[in-house]
Amino acid sequence: MFLIRLLSFMVICCLTQFASFGQSKTLTIDDVTNPALRLKRVEQGQWLADQDIFVYYDRDKKAFQKLDFTKKDRVVAEFLTLNAFNSQLRSNQQDTFALLPPITFAKNAEWAFTRGSATYTLDAKANMLMRKSWRPEGADNSDISATGNVAYTKSGNLYIVKAPDTLSWQVSTDGDYQIVYGEAAHRSEFGIVKGTFWSPDGNKLAFYRIDQSNVNDYPHIDYRNKPAKSNMMKYPMAGDKSQIVTVGIANAITKSVIYLKT
Repeated sequence: MFLIRLLSFMVICCLTQFASFGQSKTLTIDDVTNPALRLKRVEQGQWLADQDIFVYYDRDKKAFQKLDFTKKDRVVAEFLTLNAFNSQLRSNQQDTFALLPPITFAKNAEWAFTRGSATYTLDAKANMLMRKSWRPEGADNSDISATGNVAYTKSGNLYIVKAPDTLSWQVSTDGDYQIVYGEAAHRSEFGIVKGTFWSPDGNKLAFYRIDQSNVNDYPHIDYRNKPAKSNMMKYPMAGDKSQIVTVGIANAITKSVIYLKT
């Protein structure tokens, strides 16, 4: 349901831009390269828990904006600015940010973010900042829930740190070069940019398990080294076999995992 709503929102934005040129206009090269026609990626797009309000980060305005889908006009309004966020941090005797960090919003007044290896939750109404959990340095694909739980990957495996714990639960054990967990599937095609998805209550995590053992190896040249170094990577060429992807759900409370029959 979330993906359908998000894709609908992106299509509406794209069609609105093209509609401004009129249906009878023949596009020129200048029109095609016009920045106004470029599709803007929705950054940090998310729905507020149990609400028909969509929040996203606007890079140009350097602030979070919101769309209220309970209203017919659905006017874009400011949701959170850097100054407002830093004001909350200062009142809690915390260092401020130069730019807004990635934030997960549970509801209007419950926000979660990371700083360094620590995860924090901020109750904007009560103006209370709490340190919730910890993640190791060097963790990849970190994903924070609205309640401060953190999912991350390392060496192909998936881990969860449940706030306020400091010990990680290793969700998978067979991750390696051939099988990876919690990463974006299918080379980030079809709008897929991540491999973990928290439930609104922050206790369940949907994730991708990617079996790429039947995908051919492809050399990737790293020119940052001298001499250049060749690293092998999995790359499904057109017409060849692709990844086999399944969806699992991990319960951070019971520490159990099930896989969907799709």
